[in-house]
Amino acid sequence: MFELGEGLYAAYEFKRAIYWWHRATGDADAMCWIGRCYYNGFGVKEDDTKAFEWFERASGCGHAEATYYLAGCYVEGLGVEKNIVKSLELYVKAAELGEKGAAYELGIIYHCGRCGVAVNKTEALKWYRVAVELGDTFVQGAVTKLEAELATA
Repeated sequence: MFELGEGLYAAYEFKRAIYWWHRATGDADAMCWIGRCYYNGFGVKEDDTKAFEWFERASGCGHAEATYYLAGCYVEGLGVEKNIVKSLELYVKAAELGEKGAAYELGIIYHCGRCGVAVNKTEALKWYRVAVELGDTFVQGAVTKLEAELATA
C-alpha cells in the first residue's frame, strides 16, 4: 500500500496518497511520508504537532529519514519543545541508521559550532566523511577543504 501512496504523491494527489498510507499499517515509510505531508501541508492542513508524532512513530520503527526529521523538530521546536541534546542524539542515531543528511548536519554542527556544540573541525570531518560514505557527493568538497586545513594546522 505504501507504493500506491508513493505513486499518488508523485502525481501530486496528496490526499489520496495519505489515504493509502494510513492503510499501510505499521509501514515506517508510510508513517514518515504522512509526517512529511503534515510538515509541508500537502493534502492536509500543515500541523507541526502531527508531523512530529508521525516522525516519532516511524523513528520508533528504526526509520533513518524519520529520525533525521525528528531531530530537526527538536532543534526548531516544531510540534515539541526545543531540546538540543535530544536532537543531537537523534542526528547520531539517524546517521548510524544510514541517513546521509543527518551525518552532513552533524558535520555542519561541529564545523560551525551550532546547537551549543564547540567548534571541532576533526569531529566535523569525521561526520562529513560519514556523509560521503553514505552517498552524499555534495559534501566531498568540504571534506577535501577541511582535510587540507587540518593538515596545515
